[in-house]
Amino acid sequence: MSNNVKITGNHVLTGKPKEAVIDASGSLVEITHQHSKVHQGVYYTVSKYFSSVASGATALLRVKPGTDNTSHSVVKVACGADAKVEILEGSTYTAVGTSITPRNHNRSSTNTADTSSWHTPTVDADGTVILEELLPGGQGGNSVGSAADIEAEQFVYDADTDYLIRTTNNGSNAEDISIMVSFYEVST
Repeated sequence: MSNNVKITGNHVLTGKPKEAVIDASGSLVEITHQHSKVHQGVYYTVSKYFSSVASGATALLRVKPGTDNTSHSVVKVACGADAKVEILEGSTYTAVGTSITPRNHNRSSTNTADTSSWHTPTVDADGTVILEELLPGGQGGNSVGSAADIEAEQFVYDADTDYLIRTTNNGSNAEDISIMVSFYEVST
């Protein structure tokens, strides 16, 4: 059995989903990989809240890693009713949409993301569907709304490739939808 341990600065990289960090007091603390990326100032989020999306209508958020980085991404979506979530790769647009600035989770870091993002683009061609998921609106007389943390479906978005998160309100009324993509970048 081989123990591949690498020490960089105050991080002990074990090759497992968690890392050990030596904190300010000199104690060894185990943290998740994502948590480590936050401390390093290289974990970002783009999000958009869409108000009153009509029944059968869609909320659209697109992300595109820069030419020199891939983007290890997790998508979270919530809707006030049943919804269909799709992630599409290689869509094209007649209008790019409104720009969204990725926000660094380490608020004292000056690092910025190379990944670009927009909401509400005008889609010319869908591209390839790489994920489809149902967000159930709940069960029982008082249940409404749905949320999906598609963390089990992590993707490494390819450099200089467009990805579209499309959420369709399948409820019978207008509903609010939120889409969030959290990510860190890896140089290609």
